[in-house]
Parts: sequence; C-alpha cells; structure tokens
Amino acid sequence: MPRLYAFVVCEKVILDEGGTASLIALFDTITSAIPQGVTIPPNAVVPKEWAIFVSWVWTDQDANKEYTQFIEMLYPDGTPFQNKSAVTFVIQPNKRHQIRAQSNAFPIGQEGPLTIRLWLEHGGAQVVPPQIIHINVVRTTQGPVQ
Repeated sequence: MPRLYAFVVCEKVILDEGGTASLIALFDTITSAIPQGVTIPPNAVVPKEWAIFVSWVWTDQDANKEYTQFIEMLYPDGTPFQNKSAVTFVIQPNKRHQIRAQSNAFPIGQEGPLTIRLWLEHGGAQVVPPQIIHINVVRTTQGPVQ
C-alpha cells in the first residue's frame, strides 16, 4: 500500500524536468489585514497564490494498481471550502507520484484553523486514512477605509 511521503502547504511548487520538486515558502498561518469597520463574509477569499504538494512512496505490490487521492478543505466552522478534489492515478514502477494542487485565492472569511484533509482510496475503499494539516487564518485590523 502506498505511504505518504510529503503533504505540505506552500506558496509555490516548482517541478523540474526530472520531477524533482522545489517547495517555496512553506506556511502554517495566513494573516490578512482588514480595514477597520469592514465586515468580512464567512466565505470571503483574498487573491493569494498557494499550493498543496503531496508525494507518495509505494512498494512493488502496488505496481499497476489504480488509486484515488482526495483533498478536502474545511473552514474553521467545519463547512467545506470548495468541492472535495479527487485525482486518480496508476502506480507505475520507477515513477514517483507527486501531485500539486494550486490555487490563486485563499479563504479568510473565518478566523481560526482551516483544515485540509488528505486520504487515499483503492477500489472505493479507504487505504490511507485522513491526514490533516491546519492553516491558521488570522485577521488583523488596519486603519479605516479611505
């Protein structure tokens, strides 16, 4: 069964021609300055380039088997941010399975821990239980809107 090698959140993932990943600016907190007196809706997002990088390690018994990786993001109150994403891949010998999910918007509508859940399924059955990362969303107040 595949094992999780890496699961991180960062600003950018660069993959070279050989598949080597460079992870730029790993983070666990996003801070957003909100003008004084402005109310932010709970589903607000800000323009922010960011990515989730996942890498799997496998054994020879996994070769030619199909797996589906799921990622789900939840606001601090537990409601979903966007739809759950699914990526299906077949384990190929001598090929590392690295998956990056990129976005240009980050949710800041709710302060607290944004939960990112990752799991792997084979044949509709979960084979790697949910792994969890929390990204802390912090809002600061700046001067009034001008």
